[in-house]
Amino acid sequence: MNTPETLIHPTDPPPPVSTNLRVLCIDDETPILRTLRRLLGRLECDVDDASTLDEIEARLTALHNYDLVILDRQMPEITGEVLARRLRGLRPDLPIAMCSGADDELVISTADSGAYQVPKPFDFEGLTAVLTAVRARRGER
Repeated sequence: MNTPETLIHPTDPPPPVSTNLRVLCIDDETPILRTLRRLLGRLECDVDDASTLDEIEARLTALHNYDLVILDRQMPEITGEVLARRLRGLRPDLPIAMCSGADDELVISTADSGAYQVPKPFDFEGLTAVLTAVRARRGER
């Protein structure tokens, strides 16, 4: 039985719906993940991260929750290219951004994987460009 406290009145505004992008950041360096979390938070993103293979595996079970994955090209337990191929196999429509401090390596790896390029060190312009492209794919402005 509904009580007056549980009824939604037609004049009540609808509950807020988050339009933030859900981003999974994968990097073996904790300071990098902290920086990404801070920058992406300022760019209206909800961020989860993973820095070990076990954490990555745990996040892959909920891959459907993410709008974008940002991953490091060089990690000790798995390379970005291998992980990008695995992500594509699990969810082909998922946008992936590959990041690296070495521009020439980044260009080659992103061309092979079809990923966006995000150079290190990170900056608002580079991240904003990727987020704008992902939002456009989702039909947002």
